Amino acid sequence: QAAAQHHFGVDAADLTPLQAARLAAILPDPKDRSASAPTAYTRKRTRSIISGAETIAADGRADCFETRD
Repeated sequence: QAAAQHHFGVDAADLTPLQAARLAAILPDPKDRSASAPTAYTRKRTRSIISGAETIAADGRADCFETRD
């Protein structure tokens, strides 16, 4: 929540997929990396994270991560 507000000015629930991937890309060093002003490395890592998420969604593994009511 704090990172979403700090970098993008939104609640965590309102992050776009790109914003969420950017936050993941700055880990494990969020003090020295920026999601809101990404370097080339952070942009490349973001693309990798998005690609992985798309692969997981396409092959059906995403069901493992969905919450059940």
